[in-house]
Formats: sequence, C-alpha cells, structure tokens
Amino acid sequence: VHDAPVAQPAFEFPSGGHYGALVYARTAAIFETIDRVYGRDAGARAIGRYARRARFRHPTPEDLLASYEEVLGPDVRAMLDEALFHKGWVDFRVESIHTPRVTPALGIFDRDGKRETVKASEAPAGAGGEYDGYVFVSRQGTLVLPVDVELTLKDGTTQRIRWDGKGTEASRENTWARLPFHGKSPVAFAVIDPDHAVLVDQDPTNNFASSGAVEPASARVGERLTYWAQLFFSELLP
Repeated sequence: VHDAPVAQPAFEFPSGGHYGALVYARTAAIFETIDRVYGRDAGARAIGRYARRARFRHPTPEDLLASYEEVLGPDVRAMLDEALFHKGWVDFRVESIHTPRVTPALGIFDRDGKRETVKASEAPAGAGGEYDGYVFVSRQGTLVLPVDVELTLKDGTTQRIRWDGKGTEASRENTWARLPFHGKSPVAFAVIDPDHAVLVDQDPTNNFASSGAVEPASARVGERLTYWAQLFFSELLP
C-alpha cells in the first residue's frame, strides 16, 4: 500500500492494518529495493554508516537520508525521502515495441555530381537484414529508480538496456522514454526489471509486452480453448 506515509506517528495511521503493512512490509520492501537496484555492498555501507553515527545519540530522519546520500548519491536520497515521507509509489510499464526491418533508400539521388535513380532491384544488399527502432517504456508514480529492460529477439538472443527511469519528463508522476534498438533480428518480447529488483513496483504484470513477432503461448492456448468450446457447444446446441 502507499495510501499513507510510512514515516509518521503511530496514531495517524488509518488503521492497524495500515500501520503493519507500511511500517513493516513496505519499509522492508523499500530498503530491499535499494539494495537490489544499487548493490548490496553499497546498501550495507549506507545503513552501516547511519548505524555507527547514531548508535550513541538520538538519530533523526536527516541522519538516515544523509548517510544514503553520501554513499549512493542525491538521487537515492530523493527516492528514499519520497518513499518514506510522501506516499511515494512507482509503476513501470512496457507500452509498445517498434523494430521494423531496415529498408534501403530508394529514389533519385545526387552523388558525385551525378543524378542516380535507385530502384528496388538495384538496392544494395545487407541493409534489408537489419532491424531498427525502439522499445517504448514509461514510469508512473513519484519514485525515480533505474531499471533493466531485457529484450528477447526473435532469433532467441537477449539484450539488456539500463534505463535511468527519468526519460522525458511529461509530469512529476508520468515519464516515458524510447529506448533505441538496432540488430540482426527484431525484438519479440520486452521485460522491465527481469530480476525483480524493484519490489515496490505497483503492478508487475504490465512489465511485459510482445511485439507480435512471436505469438505468446497464452494466445495459442486461448485459440485452442475457443476451438474446443465451439466443437463442444455445436454438439449440444441446435
């Protein structure tokens, strides 16, 4: 849940259920997400620095945020502040995939002082065997986190792209990016956060998309179920 801040007095939580889910479960998910995204060694250094500084005095939230900023940088401090004090949330999505085959340029061109006409039958070979385009991804919510995007190509190979989660700012809670792609095979599937590092992702089910280059297994299963249902009801109904 993210409908109330994590860092607030106990009496301000709407219910005991909110208190337990936010203070214990969501707090653990936030710090585990930082460890998975930025590395456990870095996360251990940050929380260790905070513990050593505060062990003989009364710590404040600023002590915690400052320790993470010193080890992991201002972006992590901003994310942690938003997650703990301002009902921060995030939802990554794969919006679409567009990786068409590269087509040779056809038409009339001026080259070396001469005008040439390139027809389809005269186009140079090679370019038609490559694919170019992008994977369109977005981030909803106020938590800004870097994330891996894994691309599975039609030939079975995979590639990973690191997205900083910032992209083109449309608004504070809605940003997107077109991740460029070029390869010998088109993109069949794209998955955001394939290693499940971002535990606070609001809806992991929309982290996956298919380009249509490969038919998903679910579509084939649905097709077969529909077929058998038609046969079954054709025997029962007039």
